[in-house]
Amino acid sequence: MNGDAFREGFTDRSLRAINSSSEGSGLDGGDSLADVFIWGEGTGDGILGGGIHRARGSYGTKTDSLVPKALESAVVLDVQSIACGERQAALVTKQGKVFTWGEELGGRLGHGVDLDISHPKLVNSLKNINIKLVACGELHSCAVTLSGDLYTWGRSAHNFGHANEVTLQLPKKLTGPLEGMHVSSVSCGPWHTAVVTSAGQLFTFGDGSFGVLGHGDRESVSIPREVESIKGLHTVRAACGVWHTAAVVAVMVGSSSSINCSSGKLFTWGDGDKNRLGHGEKDARLVPTCVATVVEHNFCQVACGSSLTVALTTTGHVYTMGSPVYGQLGDPSSDGKLPTRVEGKLTENFVEEIACGAYHVAVLTSRAEVYSWGKGKYGQLGHGDIDDRNSPSLIEALKDKEVKSIVCGTNFSAAICLRNCTRDDAKRTADGLSEEDNKLSAQSSHLGEVSDQLLIQRSVSAGSGNINPSNQSGSTNSLSISVREEDNEDDELRDHSASKITMDRTFVVINFIMEFPTAVFDQLSSAHKPQYALVSMLLSFMTMLICIIELVYKGGVERVAWRWREKIPWLYCPSPSHRPFGTVTDFIGMFCAISQFILATITYAHYLQHSDDPIKISLWPFFFASCLMCSKFFNNPHKKTL
Repeated sequence: MNGDAFREGFTDRSLRAINSSSEGSGLDGGDSLADVFIWGEGTGDGILGGGIHRARGSYGTKTDSLVPKALESAVVLDVQSIACGERQAALVTKQGKVFTWGEELGGRLGHGVDLDISHPKLVNSLKNINIKLVACGELHSCAVTLSGDLYTWGRSAHNFGHANEVTLQLPKKLTGPLEGMHVSSVSCGPWHTAVVTSAGQLFTFGDGSFGVLGHGDRESVSIPREVESIKGLHTVRAACGVWHTAAVVAVMVGSSSSINCSSGKLFTWGDGDKNRLGHGEKDARLVPTCVATVVEHNFCQVACGSSLTVALTTTGHVYTMGSPVYGQLGDPSSDGKLPTRVEGKLTENFVEEIACGAYHVAVLTSRAEVYSWGKGKYGQLGHGDIDDRNSPSLIEALKDKEVKSIVCGTNFSAAICLRNCTRDDAKRTADGLSEEDNKLSAQSSHLGEVSDQLLIQRSVSAGSGNINPSNQSGSTNSLSISVREEDNEDDELRDHSASKITMDRTFVVINFIMEFPTAVFDQLSSAHKPQYALVSMLLSFMTMLICIIELVYKGGVERVAWRWREKIPWLYCPSPSHRPFGTVTDFIGMFCAISQFILATITYAHYLQHSDDPIKISLWPFFFASCLMCSKFFNNPHKKTL
């Protein structure tokens, strides 16, 4: 459809109707207390679930929760909204405070320290600012204040909107083109960000690959830039996928004298691979393009996964488009080339809210029931197993809960549930909460001081206050913060996790040990004893083979695949990260092992020819092996956890 045909005014009344149908994950439950339930990757004994283990980083540990579990604590924390990223989460209280927790990476938690946080922790730098909502990307996070300002933090070359900064350990207010504008919503993808203002303007910034920013090119933008092709229209909602973006845009339909003359249309752009844009073809779109096959519908919400787009109409119908992998389309018969309505158990239900992870979908109905489908490998569907589902399935564990909001991270999910406020709860909230809040504020201030010291010293002083859950039975359904008094026990757990010998270290130690007999046999070898050189060559071959096995093992764990990205063929991790496989130490070790084997082979060949001046390799392998082992042990993959 021609965008110029849509550039007409619409009434304030109809616009408000669309906006009211497309609110995010905020609550309207009045004074009711709220519980947060989480499930999926890392929510069991992992960091997200209050444990000490990183997801996929501790073998033999049940880091995932296959069913919804409540976050527990002793002090009531009144949750307004929640956002999920890749193994990290953030929540906003009704008092406008922001708490984050999860696996730390690039400063995305906003606490100013390079530490994992196992339970929701107050972001001290925002404690005096009234926050309205938050959003989480893979390496960065955003927060919108009640006054419409935008704060960002984390790590990326382009994501922040701060032109000259790559890493922000603490939240920083975004200025520039958004100065003086009132931000109403924000969406974070792994590599780009979309911002919608209260006036309906859409700004994007970040990595511009595949035209994901919608500016008509593939250029990256480090500061927010308005999407010109839909300038003049009113953007209601935007969502960022990995390499595509979608938006609901209010446009003029029918006569201008009509009371309800505006309608929410679905626009998509970016990478068209896997049919995620819904245009029936795989070509990339560099500017927002209306999805023509569903133009007759009035949309109010949209969400994006890795290779999936999900949209919700004002009549409560869900449409999906993209790859059918893992059953994420919710319709076994759909090929995903064009938008298809999800039916099955949703046929007789009115869907009020949608959420999308990398490869799974969750929806909330008007009956406060939650249905999910798609990939279930990490328990992110909440059905108590790791099976994939190709059609909507009711999450039985939430059936008796008054669910008010749902949200999905990459491979985990969360829900906010209201509960009836008991007399004790009411008394604590009305009479005693202020006293507890004062204690919490004091502890938060203390934690902020400790965080500043950690930023300089990179160590935790003994006796520091740590935010952890209390296992008191009287508050098993309330989300809150408690300060654990058993510091010694907690320190032991963290030290155990920090000192645990991981698989990659084991490989390096084996290689280091192998260097001893290799050097000995090499030193004993001579033109009269070439058999020692042969043994040295075979041991060098085994060392090289161990390095190869290590890389193959790591590649299998990270599920890498051969891909072409930016015209560079290499092994890349799966979405949403798409990180190139391997580290500097990995390739230095591989290079040294291959070089050693080559030199050992040359030495053996020299001795067979009775050469008196062969190449000796007795000493230098120790140097490389020692450096590699030190790099593995000093660069601890198991970070300390608060």
